[in-house]
Amino acid sequence: MATANEESTNFLEFYTAALQDNTTITPKQRQILAAGLELFSERGFDNTSSADIAERAGVAEGTVYKRFKNKTELMLAVLTPLISSAFPAAANEFETKTLTVTYPDLHSFLTTIVANRLKFIQTNFREIKILVGQLLYNREFGDQIKTIFAKSINTETNAAVKDLQARHLIVDWPLSYIVGFMVTTVFAYFSKIILNPDSEIPLQKEIDYTVKFLEKGLQP
Repeated sequence: MATANEESTNFLEFYTAALQDNTTITPKQRQILAAGLELFSERGFDNTSSADIAERAGVAEGTVYKRFKNKTELMLAVLTPLISSAFPAAANEFETKTLTVTYPDLHSFLTTIVANRLKFIQTNFREIKILVGQLLYNREFGDQIKTIFAKSINTETNAAVKDLQARHLIVDWPLSYIVGFMVTTVFAYFSKIILNPDSEIPLQKEIDYTVKFLEKGLQP
């Protein structure tokens, strides 16, 4: 089995790789999409103009309009590789680093999972924020995310939790309840940043509090 790893990779690395692997788009399209993701993440959709994207991409503004009819079409083009390639790659990395591991106890399991996911949220906050925002308005993207997420939690997560259950180290609940409990608790950190961006609570404190909360709820 692999060794548990609490670290998390930058989402942009997966996105850049996805663009490079896509042979159906031109180099200029790659530049525009990369610039679009950066600016939409930094400033938001409404505060980003086509001129801003062209300047960041190093192309003429007319090139942006030539490639994409409007800013909405560009946003969809930006999100497609994020959801179809970058997100699955990040999910696979998460599985490899944290879910193909035999944990000695519930505390070790939760500490590794929580630390990895909170660090991932902190590192990739801007990209996750724009992704979540657009998913609220695009059901198709939402369905893709659910499919990818369901696939990941029904394989390696199931094995890790079943192993803990076999040793009576975690509650004997259905996997959907355990995963749902963990996901909503971890995602509360993202919500907290949205609602209170000036919060000065150290990340390690957030990890400790979250682990303690989950541990109390998931102990057998």
